[in-house]
Amino acid sequence: MLDNKGFDKWAGEYDASIKRHSERYPFEGYYNVL
Repeated sequence: MLDNKGFDKWAGEYDASIKRHSERYPFEGYYNVL
């Protein structure tokens, strides 16, 4: 589990991390849904 600083760091990198994995499970089609 992340503390508040860990969560803030993760949240700031969320979009970049999704983009890197957007063509693989579990994020395949993520941007199509948005």
